[in-house]
Amino acid sequence: MKLNSILFTSVGLAVASLAATASAADPALYILGKCVDVPSASTTNGTGIQIYDCNGGANQEWEFRSDGTVRPNYDTNKCLDLPGWETADHTPIQIYDCNGGSNQQWALESDGTLRGYGGKCVDDPSASTSDGTFFQYYDCNGGSNQHFTLAPAVTGVILTRWQSLGGPTGLLGLPTSDEGPWGNGTIRYFQNGYIAQFNGTTVVSIGGTEIILEIPTSNVAGADSVSLTQPIVLSVFSNGGYEFTGTFYNSESSWNLLEDIPGSIGDAVAIAWKAADGTLFTFTHSGKTSSTTQSARTDSWNTPGNNASIAADWNNFVNWSFTSQANVGVSLSNVLSDVETASGPVGKVISVL
Repeated sequence: MKLNSILFTSVGLAVASLAATASAADPALYILGKCVDVPSASTTNGTGIQIYDCNGGANQEWEFRSDGTVRPNYDTNKCLDLPGWETADHTPIQIYDCNGGSNQQWALESDGTLRGYGGKCVDDPSASTSDGTFFQYYDCNGGSNQHFTLAPAVTGVILTRWQSLGGPTGLLGLPTSDEGPWGNGTIRYFQNGYIAQFNGTTVVSIGGTEIILEIPTSNVAGADSVSLTQPIVLSVFSNGGYEFTGTFYNSESSWNLLEDIPGSIGDAVAIAWKAADGTLFTFTHSGKTSSTTQSARTDSWNTPGNNASIAADWNNFVNWSFTSQANVGVSLSNVLSDVETASGPVGKVISVL
């Protein structure tokens, strides 16, 4: 068996500060876990506005001006418009050239309603969450289908991770900050935690009681036909519990072409997590995949456990300062050296797994 053939691209996520960043730029209008959207960023007068999955596009970003107009950020010469001052229920809401009319003046009230000319509300018909449902004008009734929240738009890697956790109605809730610098990456805060990312690797904090580190398949440099087919995920909880999962797969043919013999290949990973007090927690996995037996081509692991040291040091663990991933075949002294070079001295080392 060839050992240690899976190498991780060197990754360091150094956090200088987890202070909140200001909320302001690129706001989106959220409703029922989705976003208010102009189809295909159209600039055609009379285009209706719809409910749609939040995707970070400019056609889901809105500018609320002091003159009462609401304008799509991709074209601020257009305004949210009530056609012909028509106040009948079911009148569609559209975008139109801004013209200063009272039918283009809107107020986002403290109860979340978006009210316009005649005092009625922008309404999502029957509280539909089907993409492409168009908004209408309707009597205000206090329903969730008339409750809007203006909050920063979410984009990129953080958007994808947020959506995987349920998006606006999920574990983290709505965004409360813009995406700002975070060590060597970026961070965005939400109502119930944060998502930080560096080069696709993400760290999620949920409610101050759970941390999830996810390393995507793209951040792994495979060798000898072995690749990561599922993200490596480390979940750690304030009670000391943890779960470590991942999947490697060997796609090599039944014979090792380099050695002309059937082969099996070792795979390995180590995660080093440096808490705020300098304590280094390590999590490791090693296994093998075979190129000779179809049923043994996959090394899939799901390792749960509990470590009292995590619970005892949780306040420092959750306010971490650095994490890195490396081939487990590298000596611990080399791992420590890399961590100290990147983030300063390490205190005690706790081998959790």
